[in-house]
Amino acid sequence: MGKFIDMTRQRYGRLTMLRHEGGRTWLCRCDCGVEKSFDGHSVRYGRSTSCGCFNAARAHAAAENLSGQRFGRLVAGKRVVGGKCQCICDCGGACTVMVMSLKKGDTTSCGCAHKDMMRARNAALNPKRRKPELGDLQGKDRLRVCARLYYHASEKCRSKCKVAVAARSSRISATTKNEERLTVKQWEAIVTHFDSCCAYCGNRPKKITIDHVTPICRGGAHVWQNVVPACWGCNAKKHIKPLGVALDLLGTNREQFWSKLQAMEERLSAA
Repeated sequence: MGKFIDMTRQRYGRLTMLRHEGGRTWLCRCDCGVEKSFDGHSVRYGRSTSCGCFNAARAHAAAENLSGQRFGRLVAGKRVVGGKCQCICDCGGACTVMVMSLKKGDTTSCGCAHKDMMRARNAALNPKRRKPELGDLQGKDRLRVCARLYYHASEKCRSKCKVAVAARSSRISATTKNEERLTVKQWEAIVTHFDSCCAYCGNRPKKITIDHVTPICRGGAHVWQNVVPACWGCNAKKHIKPLGVALDLLGTNREQFWSKLQAMEERLSAA
């Protein structure tokens, strides 16, 4: 057994040694006034320097000063209990992170950075196995992916799809005769007339969509006179709104829109 070392009244960090309690245990008083028993060996060699108030105070002060600061993809917000800080990630996610992890750089995102890194790594290692987006596919490839998604969907999703498709088909059948419906050649001519641009915003998207000037649910027909090309964003914003409301919402020039629509009708009627 080693030689006993008397550490009474000696000071280590914020701890003052009061008395020996037997073995390696010593009763200490912290500067905050708390008396607590510690391992004398840990106190002497600097592994214990306070009753815990020093780390809590440091975390508290650090968290108060981090509000609005950026750490990688995270922007620090308000402090919470336990030396943690609420943060907002650039991807829009929210998370609670230890202050020390932010300051040391151990945590720089809500987890999206690791996902992006793994996705890029997998795409680089297996470029042929990258899953294409549905909007990039055309023709049979698009139908094949849609069929696979429908096959793996739950019964609830399948029933919703069937109801939506049946309702849309019934609305089209109620407003449009089979011989008057929009054909592929007519749609290609309309897209060519608008130069593959959106009829509302004028941009040229990668994927063009069919938009009904008068929505089918409002009595519009699925004919070439009621169809214009639109990008995904304008189509989604217009939705089933009346045309006048949609044009004001999208900021479309009314005179230019109606002139293009009239020129299209004259061109296709002559053809």
